Amino acid sequence: MKHYCIGDTDILLDPGPIAIEESPRTLPFLSEGELGAEPIYIRGERADLSFLEDWEIELYTGAYEIRRREGRRFLLQHWMTHRFAFGLYLEELFGDGPICLYCNEKLIDDITLTMDHCFGSVGIHHRLLKRECAVVHASYISHEGEGILFTAPSGTGKSTQAELWRRYGGAEVINGDRALLFRREGKWYAGGYIASGSSGICKNEILPVKAVVRLEQGRENAIRPLTKKEGYHTILSAMEIFHWSTEDLDLALGISGCVAGQIPMINFSCRPDETAVCVLKNYLRRDR
Repeated sequence: MKHYCIGDTDILLDPGPIAIEESPRTLPFLSEGELGAEPIYIRGERADLSFLEDWEIELYTGAYEIRRREGRRFLLQHWMTHRFAFGLYLEELFGDGPICLYCNEKLIDDITLTMDHCFGSVGIHHRLLKRECAVVHASYISHEGEGILFTAPSGTGKSTQAELWRRYGGAEVINGDRALLFRREGKWYAGGYIASGSSGICKNEILPVKAVVRLEQGRENAIRPLTKKEGYHTILSAMEIFHWSTEDLDLALGISGCVAGQIPMINFSCRPDETAVCVLKNYLRRDR
C-alpha cells in the first residue's frame, strides 16, 4: 500500500497483483505523514476483459471509450496499440468507495504501467472535483511565496512564460503543464500535480494564488483585468473534466464561479522575451 498526498487529499494505492513502476513524477507526492480524513482508495486487479467486446460502445475518443450493458458502464483505457489494456467501472469512480483498476490479464505482462499513468487514467480529477479541488491546465510558478498560474490553449506559450520567469524573474517552476486549484479556509491555493505534460517539471508545493494569467501571443506587452464572466470561462476551459459527464460539468461550473470572483485574473498579450516578465511583475506588484 502506497500513500500519496495531492493538495489536501490523501490517496492510498494498493497495486495488488499488478506491477506498477514508481515514476519520478510521483515521488514528490509520496507521503509518510498521518493519513487524513476520507482518503481515496485505488486498488489494482487482474481481470479477463474479453467480455467487454460484446458491450455497446457509448463513447469513443481515441484514448478511451465507454462501454455499456444492462445499466453498467465501463471506462476502457487504451495503452498505445493495446485497446483493451485496463479500465474501471464508472459506478465505482462516481461513487465514494474504493476505485478498482481492472487490468487485462492477457496484456498486463507485456506493458509497463507507471504510477503517473495510472493516476492520469483512473479519472482522479472527478474525485477531486467532488472535494472542490480542480486540476487545471496551467504552468504553475512560485514567486515571492505565492503562486502564479499561466493558462492558455496548447502551443500559446504557457511553458515559455514560466521559463522566462525562472530565468529573469527569480521564480521557480513547480509544474509546466498542470496545477491543482483548491480552497482552504476560504482562500484559494495552487498545488503541484502528478501529470506535467512534456515539460517533465513536477514538484509538490502548495502556495496561495497571487493571480491567474490568461496568455495571448502579441507584438507588444499589454495587460487588462478579466471580467468575472471572462474569468469564469477561462477557468472552466482550463479545467480537467469528463465533458460527457453532467456531474463533472456541474461541479466545474460551481468551482469556476467561485474562483472567478475571488482570485485576481488578467489577460496578458505578451512577447516571448524578458520584457514580458518585467511588465507583468510590475503590474502584479502595483496590484498589491
